[in-house]
Amino acid sequence: MRRQKEKQKTEKASHPKAPKRELPALTIGQRAFNLLADALSSFFLSAGVLMAVFIVLPFPRSMGTTLLLCGGMVLLVVLLSRKWWVWTSLILLGLLSIGVLWYQNGFTLRREWNQVVSFFTWWVSKFPRSSDWWTRGGPLLVQILLTAGVVVLIFLMIRRAYSFLMTAVAVSAVFITLYILNYKELVIPLCIALVGLSMLLPRSVHKSMLKKNRLILAPARSYMQFLALPVGVLAVMLALFITPQDTRQFQSPFLYQQSMEIKQYFSNIFTAKRNSFSLESTGYQPAGGRMGGPIDLNYDPVMIVRTDYPLAVRGSVMDQYTGYSWEDSRKDGTHLFHEDTLDSDDFQAAFGTDRFNSASRQILNDITRNATTEITMVQDNVSALFVAGRPQSVLSDQDVYFDMQSEMFVKRPLSQGESYTIVSRFFNRDLEGFASGILRLERITQNQPDLDYDRIVERYTQLPDNLPQEVADMARMVTAGADTNYQKAALLERWINENTTYSQDVPMPPEDQDFVAHFLETREGYCTYMASAMAVMARTLGIPSRYVVGFSVRAADMNVEGGFTVRNAQAHAWAEIYLKGIGWIPFDPTTRYENSLNFFESDDSEEPDRLDNSFSSSQPVSSQPSSDSTSMSSADQDPQDHTMDPEVIRTVLIVLGTALLMAAWITWRIWRRKHRYQLERLRQKGKGNDKIAAFYGKDMTRQLKHLGLSIHPEETWLQFGRRADEKLSFSQNTVSDWMQVLMDWRYGERPVTDHDVQVAQDVHRHLEQYLKSHWNAVHYFVIRVLLE
Repeated sequence: MRRQKEKQKTEKASHPKAPKRELPALTIGQRAFNLLADALSSFFLSAGVLMAVFIVLPFPRSMGTTLLLCGGMVLLVVLLSRKWWVWTSLILLGLLSIGVLWYQNGFTLRREWNQVVSFFTWWVSKFPRSSDWWTRGGPLLVQILLTAGVVVLIFLMIRRAYSFLMTAVAVSAVFITLYILNYKELVIPLCIALVGLSMLLPRSVHKSMLKKNRLILAPARSYMQFLALPVGVLAVMLALFITPQDTRQFQSPFLYQQSMEIKQYFSNIFTAKRNSFSLESTGYQPAGGRMGGPIDLNYDPVMIVRTDYPLAVRGSVMDQYTGYSWEDSRKDGTHLFHEDTLDSDDFQAAFGTDRFNSASRQILNDITRNATTEITMVQDNVSALFVAGRPQSVLSDQDVYFDMQSEMFVKRPLSQGESYTIVSRFFNRDLEGFASGILRLERITQNQPDLDYDRIVERYTQLPDNLPQEVADMARMVTAGADTNYQKAALLERWINENTTYSQDVPMPPEDQDFVAHFLETREGYCTYMASAMAVMARTLGIPSRYVVGFSVRAADMNVEGGFTVRNAQAHAWAEIYLKGIGWIPFDPTTRYENSLNFFESDDSEEPDRLDNSFSSSQPVSSQPSSDSTSMSSADQDPQDHTMDPEVIRTVLIVLGTALLMAAWITWRIWRRKHRYQLERLRQKGKGNDKIAAFYGKDMTRQLKHLGLSIHPEETWLQFGRRADEKLSFSQNTVSDWMQVLMDWRYGERPVTDHDVQVAQDVHRHLEQYLKSHWNAVHYFVIRVLLE
């Protein structure tokens, strides 16, 4: 092995490396085409990244607007980078505009500064809709500023510090981060960004050819990039057409599970946190986790609800039954709600599919009802938003999130006086013909694909291992003869309603007995008992079900202002059943029915104690609200405080301060690298020739070490210089020239002349150019600019 290596070294020594060819100067046309190719790459990359980033914003958006903004900004940046007069014109135009404003409107610096502060305060506060910036062009201004920042950054990366790897990693980081944060509408933005990256790949190939002295094989890079544009577009389109919509059959179960765990870990770190609603704060569930026992109702008002129909509003959903309580596993992370999410896969999976054919949709319209619900908080409360059925739109000053259990919430807990409005569509089981309609819909959809059904069955049929067999036996006995899941659920609901007694004065269940089994044995309890029994018995039959808590809005609670005053005592629990291809349908065993197909209870119930915690009549409210019904009385409402959260301000200031410090330090390092070794600057500092030569010599030693060259013990400086010139193929401004100057100075005791300093500068510049051409841009920037 050693002899073979020595032979290879001998052969390399006998065949010295060919000198590097000098690159021919580019013509004006070639430089223009290169600039055009880079501008097109910047356009596609910026458009893809911005379309992805704009998904996060709560503004209306369109692809055309984004492409137009990107195109205009790229054109402006190109002009600014090429024509000095553009900057001058913009500055003069800005000064002229300020002068006109000053003359016409009494322009004051303080007032305009307050406008700037107001705008960025609105931005930091996450764009509350109550601000007048929503109607003053604020959303468009935000998009313009973001477009300018992204376009300038990408253009500078491509033109000044080009590295395909660095660019690809940066773009990938944006999309991976958004995917982890559960933004799924990323396919089109990613395709556009991939077209931009495909135009950059030939540039890297061209650069590699130049490094390997293959000039004859390297055509002009702009031609290669223009050729890559249609190739990239065709490749992306083919990928979109060939890739099936459902790719689960190609997934490795192990890798998919690992990736989902990683995604969930980061999603839990970065996505919105919340303070969930529970019955403990209302008196219906004792603190400590166990359900049941006597309750101490709290009649404090919680919120004012303005809606056309008394209904039930969902606050929290539980999926895990432990045998003595319900828990929320929160397996799926959270998703930002906006107008475009209504047709997303995540929203369909969370709230039930809305993709029906014409026949199914007609039946659906017959058995559902729309409701507009405006909720104003009377006291500081949790961050949960209370919603009935499937939301269609949400109007709130905060960003609204949802999870895969149909829960909706905001990041900051709602405070007194805060309002939001939700338009939703819910199944109205009080309508005549509901049962026949849902059965027809169930028959139509049973053979249609439901991509989420297997996941829902796995999650919402979980039961504890020690659940008594008597619970399942009772469920099968009650539903004997039923054909469909809806019929079985309706029979369970009616049986619990007719064979159990509603009572709020019940003893605590024994610790060694299952909660539902205890209830089926005693046949006494309130809403939490009956809803739990309904959900658990359905699960024993293989029917997906879940436990839901919220509030019931009753017609009897209408106040003088036309709204419904909802109190803690109206907290309620019920069950929801998932029907394949249809979605989640509520079932409330506590309600007294004329027949087993009614869901809401009439106002003339014979049992007031049951009415207190059940759903009221769903008929439209006949009384008209007063003229000022859109606002609460001064006793119930405080003006909403729109000041920013101090924690948000502190976090933003820390992030901005750190970013500014880093940017200032990097800018200083770039400026320092550019001017540090300029001979004129060194002479201006008053340094003599010997100090300037030593300064250059010290850095040349670092340069040579980076190139793998250092003097051997048996070598003289001149021999070392010649070896370095041979390895680097230097014919002018050679290392040996500098070594000769160094030997004359150190050993010949000859003073350093101006000519010697010029030699040091030329050799140093030659070595630096060699490093730049043989290192990639990121490596050079980190080592030479930031660290040395």
